[in-house]
Amino acid sequence: MPVPTGSRLIDVVLPDLHSGWANRLVFGLELAAREHDLSISLTTAPVQPTELSAMVKTRRSRAVVAAMISMSTSDIESLRTAHVPHVVIDPTEPLAPGVPSITATNAEGCAEATEHLVALGHRRIGLIGNDEVLATREREQGFRAALAASGLTVPDALLSHTQISHAAAERAFERMMAAPEPPTAVVAVTDQMAIGVLVAARRLGISVPDDVSVVGFDDLPEADRSVPRLTTVHQPITDIAAEALRMVLEPPDEPPGFPIRCPTHLVVRDSSASPPISVPRPPRP
Repeated sequence: MPVPTGSRLIDVVLPDLHSGWANRLVFGLELAAREHDLSISLTTAPVQPTELSAMVKTRRSRAVVAAMISMSTSDIESLRTAHVPHVVIDPTEPLAPGVPSITATNAEGCAEATEHLVALGHRRIGLIGNDEVLATREREQGFRAALAASGLTVPDALLSHTQISHAAAERAFERMMAAPEPPTAVVAVTDQMAIGVLVAARRLGISVPDDVSVVGFDDLPEADRSVPRLTTVHQPITDIAAEALRMVLEPPDEPPGFPIRCPTHLVVRDSSASPPISVPRPPRP
């Protein structure tokens, strides 16, 4: 049975709320929903296709906004069968053509961050990345493209794929700094990881940015409160949330190409500077 357009409930589905990005997104969705006199219902546990469809029908939800999850053909079909408008924010894997989705200009943003470091004079630039999520893979693509455009590559010792967490980023940075030729700058594909790098550098007695520059991605509120304040790529998380809600409330007559991409831009703060003459090595344990 179709969901009535008079329903005031929007279902929001996320894998968890462990990141600042997820919390910022929920905040943006709440603000956007309030403007439309709507409420959101948040689900963070993994949801199977049949469970999602049943949940939506039981709650009489007007629409579903899913974020950072993989939506299979059966997932999407269950929502279409229930006549529920839906959109996916930052899907973890590419979606089938025509499935409404929205993300940031991930590759372009990370390319801009890398170009900033190259312009400062850095030539040994490490990447602390994540290959489990489509958005972070796109950021790595932008990083590599910017290096290639400058005639540079990233050595294996300066490339790490790890979990999106402070602790994982700390360990990755420690390994990079122990390499025969450590980096003079590091790009982390999320602010959460970049702040982990700042913590590790402080513990190792490495000064940021005097010894090593650090750049993140997201521009979460904590990026402006870190020590030093983090240079990062701003993605408009609250704007993405508002646009996602608009997409399910006012579906276009002719669907645009998906994903819709919201523009990013670099925010230069205190964690990036010209490279040092020599890079300090962390003390051996």
